[in-house]
Amino acid sequence: MVYLYATSAAFGITMGSWIDTLSLCSPNNKDPKTGKNVCDPAAALVSPILLGTVFPLGFFLWDNFYPGGMHKGVPSSIGTGLIIGSLEGLGVAGANYAIAGETTGQRWGSDGIMTSVFIGSALGGIGGYAFGEAVRPDPRKIALVASGAGWGAMMGAFFGGGAADSDTSSIGQGMLVGNLVGINVGLATTGILAAVGYDPSWNALKYMWMGAGIGVVATSPIYLIYVAGQSKDTAGNSLANHGMVANGLGMIAGVVIAGILTRDLKDPEPAPDTNGTTTQTTSKSWTPPINVSFSPLQNGGGMFSVFGQW
Repeated sequence: MVYLYATSAAFGITMGSWIDTLSLCSPNNKDPKTGKNVCDPAAALVSPILLGTVFPLGFFLWDNFYPGGMHKGVPSSIGTGLIIGSLEGLGVAGANYAIAGETTGQRWGSDGIMTSVFIGSALGGIGGYAFGEAVRPDPRKIALVASGAGWGAMMGAFFGGGAADSDTSSIGQGMLVGNLVGINVGLATTGILAAVGYDPSWNALKYMWMGAGIGVVATSPIYLIYVAGQSKDTAGNSLANHGMVANGLGMIAGVVIAGILTRDLKDPEPAPDTNGTTTQTTSKSWTPPINVSFSPLQNGGGMFSVFGQW
């Protein structure tokens, strides 16, 4: 519940700030004489502080005084939904910044950005509640969905930046749009996996994140090829940004391969000791499906062997 209290407090502060940008501190609220924005700091603090207190208090009363309280997995699901939703809102604002361009005059100001963040966070919290009630997930499934959003955001940024034209502006715009698309793809994919029963261990999630990092590092030497080849477009821009596509593919491969290899990996589980009065933790260690060995021979050379179980 502490996690939900913290995230709902942040949501309340965000909602209060959003109200301020539409009223007291609106970009359109200007002094007619000076043309400067008018914003009373003390008055502007009222809404964030009030709502930042009301939401955690409401969840506290719900959990402690409503019959049955909040169901298992729902608090963490709501909290994660609030965070992911706010990131979605930022992603939409970033996509607007990228697509609208500098000269169209349609880029959002602070009021548009805060509206996007607030609506995204609110929808994320509602979606998190619905997911929690439907699935009753344990924290590992929630972590899987949150990880999926993170993986998707990074992969989307790689693909968007890599597929864009090679000037700096286009790369940035491609990354912002790709980030938004990737978040939703990753969120939908892992959400479906969690809903149909996929339940990774904490250790498996750890290795999946490691696999993602290894995939990015393993594909990064492709930039050396671009540098050595000095490939450029017609405007003289280096085509090295296309290597980001390889990073995205490497990241996908790393996550998927790590997930397959660690699918049977379990977290430590409590188990009774010999007298049955205390507990100790036992865990199933991960054994690689393939083992490789090399043995030198007396007459020179050596023996290279690969063995395992399939």
